[in-house]
Amino acid sequence: LYIPAGTAGIEEGALAGLNFLEWIEVESGNTGFTSDSGVLFDITMSVLMAFPAAWMDGYCLPPSVTRIAGLLKGLLFPGWM
Repeated sequence: LYIPAGTAGIEEGALAGLNFLEWIEVESGNTGFTSDSGVLFDITMSVLMAFPAAWMDGYCLPPSVTRIAGLLKGLLFPGWM
């Protein structure tokens, strides 16, 4: 999924149910969101906004993450808070 620089808002849970989503990419210059290795964060990387449902590899959350968006709370991230 490609998120253009002009995207100003994404509701928490907006990407839930996209079971085949493998990667999220945010265009450089977006002032609200960023991605790290295909995972969507707010621009400060303090909120994990969306994690691709079809992710097939391990992933370590950045230490800057302080909150996981609503519908992601059921996921297990060993070693995180």
